[in-house]
Amino acid sequence: MEERAVGRELNIRDMVAILLRRKWMILGISLACAAFFCAYSAFLITPMYRAAVSFYISNSSGADVRMLTSSDVAASEQLVDTYVYILSSNTVLDAVAQKSDLRVSGSALREMVTVSPIDGAGLCRIEVLSPEAQLSADAADAIARYAPAEVAKIVEGTSVKIVERAETPDAPVTPDVPRSTATGLLLGLLLSACFVLLRAALTGRVVMHSGAVR
Repeated sequence: MEERAVGRELNIRDMVAILLRRKWMILGISLACAAFFCAYSAFLITPMYRAAVSFYISNSSGADVRMLTSSDVAASEQLVDTYVYILSSNTVLDAVAQKSDLRVSGSALREMVTVSPIDGAGLCRIEVLSPEAQLSADAADAIARYAPAEVAKIVEGTSVKIVERAETPDAPVTPDVPRSTATGLLLGLLLSACFVLLRAALTGRVVMHSGAVR
């Protein structure tokens, strides 16, 4: 009597065999995805440059930093969240835009600015992201120059001291072409492997026939 083929589920050995049999197709799809991601990142995404300044928030307008106590530092930490909001407000950034020669509006400046606290240090960091390296540095420098006085008008009895000034960035922070290429390669590898295994399962190409996989 002729032996009939009986279908069965894929096991690990079957999957490895199928993937090895289709390795060139998987490799080709993976390289194509990597090339697409690389080209997209390199030619279609606008490079963005980041410059940053950092401030120390003092709970006294005339305190000497060298004589600060632990209670002063704790009070400064509590003020940071308030200053993060104020430094990113339209009121402050409009004033910075008007007093500086950036040639950007306050609303445009706000789109470029991110203000975040540095946990446990009584510090906050202001980052400026734009498609021009010099513009990012100039905007961060303008904020460092004009923002403290504007904040002092809103919150009395406190002060903002510059800890780190902006530097002109040498290279864009986005896009990260190598990372995008690696992401495309891994994505292509995953999708092509899944496609090969799914196709094999749906078409019933893996069957038990005399103990062999075909």
